[in-house]
Amino acid sequence: MRQTQAGPKALLHIFEASSTPPMQKLADTVMGKTVKVFYFNRETGLTNDISELDPSSEGATVFNFGVQRWDF
Repeated sequence: MRQTQAGPKALLHIFEASSTPPMQKLADTVMGKTVKVFYFNRETGLTNDISELDPSSEGATVFNFGVQRWDF
């Protein structure tokens, strides 16, 4: 959302939240935060920052994020 310079109202719209002054203040605060997503590899015990979550990424841990696996 930052890349497209979307504002707090866009965030509220995504979650179908009301655009009241308190909610706008909350969304503005959230938009100022940095969010990171990490992948934990159970086999190696290593973690990777996959915050980009890019489906065209070369890394399988990034483009496959959220894919349900039943092999454990």
